Amino acid sequence: MYVVKRGYYLTKISGFDEIYLDPLKWRRIYRANRSLVGSNPNLIYPDQELAIPRDWPSHVEVRPGDNLWRIAGYWEVYGDRLQWERLYEANRDQLRDPNMLKVGQVLVIPR
Repeated sequence: MYVVKRGYYLTKISGFDEIYLDPLKWRRIYRANRSLVGSNPNLIYPDQELAIPRDWPSHVEVRPGDNLWRIAGYWEVYGDRLQWERLYEANRDQLRDPNMLKVGQVLVIPR
């Protein structure tokens, strides 16, 4: 958990040594806290407690606007959009068409 301080924002927080040491990884914090933050990642407030994911996920929940290409590109998944076929192959039992994901669907991330 990380308690937001006045004037802090997700890119600043993700850049801290004790978080991810990379401001570009702010989206992982956002995705983990979307229910708290809402649809605008710029609206975080002092004293909010944000979850900071530390592990490599074994599953991912499909969000609005997601597709296999986008999910594979998340740095905590593969960081490479061209790896979308790995996701498709691992989830063929629930995906008849790689272009037809359902919001809320949980996909396995093969490692």
